[in-house]
Amino acid sequence: MSAHTPGPWGLRSTGSVGSKGGADEGIMVCMTYPCDDEGGSTDESRANARLIAAAPRMCDQLEKIAAFAFSDVEAKEGYRAALKAFCALKREARAILRDVEGESNG
Repeated sequence: MSAHTPGPWGLRSTGSVGSKGGADEGIMVCMTYPCDDEGGSTDESRANARLIAAAPRMCDQLEKIAAFAFSDVEAKEGYRAALKAFCALKREARAILRDVEGESNG
């Protein structure tokens, strides 16, 4: 499998998705297009761009969740350590979902 463009990715003022390297710098990953007949920006196009921009974070989070699921944290470090690790994973997953839904301030 080929490696993807390293994250983080973000939305550009042009409506494209690119790797973050400054305001509108970095490598363009993709461009989403409006789904309406007038060619204007649509909510759906913007939502698609947010979802694509979150892909590297989602991939990283899935790797962390998989590692946690197959780890022996509770046996090695106790229940509190396992709960703390799980809660951190849950917070990051919720933050990613807020970004995808357009609810974040950043």
